[in-house]
Formats: sequence, structure tokens, C-alpha cells
Amino acid sequence: KEVLDLQHEYPRAGRGRLHGLLEQRRDEPPPAERTVGRAMAINRQLHGAPGPWKSAREEKPAQVSLLHLPYRPDYPHQMWFTDLRYLVQLDGSWVYSICVMEGYSRKMLAGMVSPHQDLTAVLQILYAALSEYGCPEALVSDNGSEFTAHDYLAILRDLDIQPLHIEKGKPWQNLIEAQFKVQLRLADFKFEQAQTLGEVQNHHAGFLETFNTTAHWAHRHRADGDRTPVDVLGWLRGRRVEPKRLRELFGRTGFLRTVNRY
Repeated sequence: KEVLDLQHEYPRAGRGRLHGLLEQRRDEPPPAERTVGRAMAINRQLHGAPGPWKSAREEKPAQVSLLHLPYRPDYPHQMWFTDLRYLVQLDGSWVYSICVMEGYSRKMLAGMVSPHQDLTAVLQILYAALSEYGCPEALVSDNGSEFTAHDYLAILRDLDIQPLHIEKGKPWQNLIEAQFKVQLRLADFKFEQAQTLGEVQNHHAGFLETFNTTAHWAHRHRADGDRTPVDVLGWLRGRRVEPKRLRELFGRTGFLRTVNRY
């Protein structure tokens, strides 16, 4: 019954992710992952649970060896990763998910839903992450105009953060892309049911909380027993930056407004 409830709430999740959600919600340890998988199969056969979900893309990208990943952090706050993702259309216009992730722990440091795919939105979420967690050594992104803009690069340079860009046409080089696949599985169904921007924002905030507090595949072999992104990162922060300094840097570009005749 517990598995069935989760299948209805997260109809696109596989047995590994459902096992993690079950572990998060129970006081007692859940059954093994294979047992959860068998329960899912029984629920599909007898109780009308959603069937196995397949991506709309027919062609799956080739498997990429971890040895070929150019950006692999070895310790906390060595590298952050950021990107934006198309979520859903409301009234004919797209809304986007913009997130900043700490690479070593996989913790989502900050995230927002924005109706705008522009530099201002990127700087706002970056400001939020830096204010809370300090500065990383490097920030990885793709080559979008928001991440190659003069103001974006100037702020990173002033904060002594190295901007790193993945190769064009190779999104898998950005670790946050794999986490967006988790978002697709756990949250896209809810995004698609939303009718307003506020509902999408609430679902997005719920996803970030669930993601950060659920066991992550990357930490399954840790000797210290920490399995969730929030546990792995713990209290650790990056290089400290004065709040006044941040306001000075971001105030010039991130929070200006254009007034027109309307």
C-alpha cells in the first residue's frame, strides 16, 4: 500500500528512486529495493498502478564513461554546476527551472521557477546560493548567452571563481544534467498538472526538498553512511564573502529594472 501510494504520486519514478522515497518517509528501514520492485509490479497487475514510464525520446544517448567527464569534484565546494531547463508552458509561454548544485554532495543549493530565460534570473539564483553557502572554486555551465555574458563573467572574476564551460553539444559534461533527469521523473507529472505559475513554483520547491533529503545513487558506497545530499554536505561552506560585497557586485546588474512608457 505504501508503494502504491508513491506510485500514484510519482508515476514516472523507478524502483530505486521509490525505494529512496520510502526510506525517507518511514520510521523503520524499508524492504530491499528488489522487494519494492516486486511490489510495484504487483500493484501494476492488480491495483491499477501506473505502468513503467519511458522517455518520449526514442533514441537513448550513448553511455559515457566517467573517466571522460572533464569536471568531477573531489571535495565540497570545489565545483558548482548551474543550468536552466524548460519545464512547462503556461498560457503559451514557457517557464523555466534554474538551479545551482554543489557538485561533490549533489545538493541543490538554490533553485527557482522563472518565466524568463535571461541573465537577470541567472544572477538572482546565483546571488541566493552565494549568500547562503559562500564561494566555490569554479562554476560549471553550458555556453548559453546567460553564462557567457560580460556581467556574469565579471562577477565571477571579481569573486575569484573560475568560470568553466562544457563543450558544445555535450550536455552530459554538466553534472546538473543528470539531476534534471531526476526532476523529470519525480516532478514533471506535477508540473504538467499545474494551472498557475504559483503552483509550478510550489511543486518545484517541493522537488528540491525531496531531492536533497532522499538517498542519492552517487553516495551509495560511502563509508560514513551518509546517503543524502544534505547529509553529505552538512555544515560545510565555501570561501566566505562579505554580504556588502555581494550586494555591490550584483546590484549593478542583477536587480536593475527597465521602465518603459507602460
